[in-house]
Amino acid sequence: MAIVSAISIGLGGSEISVAPDAGWSVEGEVVIERFADPGAEAARVIEVVSFWLAAHPDESIAVMVRAKHRREAVDAAVQAQGLTAEVWDFPAHRPGVVGLLVRHVGAAVRVAGEGVSGVEELFLRCAESVSGDDEALLDELSEAADSLIDLVREAPLSEVVAGIRVASDPDSPTRPGLHLLNGHLGKGQGFDRVVVLGLEDGHVPYYRAKTKQEVKDELSVLHVMASRARKSLMFTVCHDVPFRGATWVRDPSRWLASIENYTTGWIDTEELAAAE
Repeated sequence: MAIVSAISIGLGGSEISVAPDAGWSVEGEVVIERFADPGAEAARVIEVVSFWLAAHPDESIAVMVRAKHRREAVDAAVQAQGLTAEVWDFPAHRPGVVGLLVRHVGAAVRVAGEGVSGVEELFLRCAESVSGDDEALLDELSEAADSLIDLVREAPLSEVVAGIRVASDPDSPTRPGLHLLNGHLGKGQGFDRVVVLGLEDGHVPYYRAKTKQEVKDELSVLHVMASRARKSLMFTVCHDVPFRGATWVRDPSRWLASIENYTTGWIDTEELAAAE
């Protein structure tokens, strides 16, 4: 929780303390591991996650990234190992919201395209279909539009809407097991153990963040990812990162030094297994 507090202060907030019954471990496990490339990173993440799944079958485990492409090696390793995972690449909304989005996305894309303008058009078309006194549904549509604006920077609007998950109760506790997700989708959720991939400049903060406010927004995403963990939190950093057909040498994130002040060491699966 000290890391979350430090990030909160960086965002201009205040220090965060933990209530005794909040379900958080004040002395939680926090580690940073460095790798030459995402292949080596993925092998280690699978090792750690596999141990967690075996040792704590009733717990929820998340692997989180700022941008989906940075998780490709881990996704492939999860599939190769035959691990079961819930993929959260797109948000979950109630059936009524999903129905409106699916019904109107085709027309919105034809008029305004697959990007942010398409999202705005989609929201207007959906809102026109909602009774004016149904403020709850309008609020949910607005939240959905905010999520879509983030996601259409990496995928076409029609693809994003097609992948939206239906949830009868988005606020219900996260199910045990492995979850793979984008940092923007973690807000409001909690997991027992979290791996945050790719603490490198160019990914956290994302390379498109240029202005002071955009960089601050990136710190907010890091805050969301780090604050999801209740018991264990693992950060990874790679030196060489493939992106769009090239391999880029990445410096550690500018925020890594602050996080290092609160690490508790390395996750050693052999020592943990012996302790069990």
